[in-house]
Amino acid sequence: MFRQLQVPRSNVAAVNPILYDGGSGVLEFFTLSDDYHGRQVVPVGNKWKDGSPSVRHTHATQRPC
Repeated sequence: MFRQLQVPRSNVAAVNPILYDGGSGVLEFFTLSDDYHGRQVVPVGNKWKDGSPSVRHTHATQRPC
C-alpha cells in the first residue's frame, strides 16, 4: 500500500520575488502590462549550493531573454 507524501507548504502568494537557496534562484512575477509576465533565474551551472541540479523548463510561447 502506498502512503501519501506529506509536503510542507509555504504561503508565498504575497511574496514577490520568491528567493531560493539564499537568493541564487529567483522566481519573479510582473504585471500583465509588461512585455514579460515573469522571470525565473537559476543558479550558475544550473546547480544549487548543495550540488543538486535545478529544474529548467520553457514554454512553447516563451521568448528567449
